[in-house]
Amino acid sequence: MVTGSRFLNNNEYKTSIIRNFGIKFYSLIASFLIGSRVKDVNSGYRAMNRRTITPFILFCPDRHPAMETILGLGRKGFCIKEIPVVMKQRMYGKSVFSTKKLLFYPFRIIFTIIKIIKVTSR
Repeated sequence: MVTGSRFLNNNEYKTSIIRNFGIKFYSLIASFLIGSRVKDVNSGYRAMNRRTITPFILFCPDRHPAMETILGLGRKGFCIKEIPVVMKQRMYGKSVFSTKKLLFYPFRIIFTIIKIIKVTSR
């Protein structure tokens, strides 16, 4: 799987302090769990071949699948390659994460990590 990273090659992409901390924190956890460095676990840019897409379906939740797919495919031994991408800052609109969702997100990720470790340990 190839994933686009906003943080390779000194990209100028900026996020809020909280979001930046979260991306770095979850990327560190994912890197540890798959045994390979990932810098942007929350990027939604993905490219996969046919052999990769079938297992991907097992790990893909109905929303925000970025970390889940990296963990699931990485733990199953698939190669994950990050390439630099350029994303522009949001010009209008708002994040899908409300304060309530932002507070709930870490708990959802913890349960997701546990689920993926169980599924990939078989």
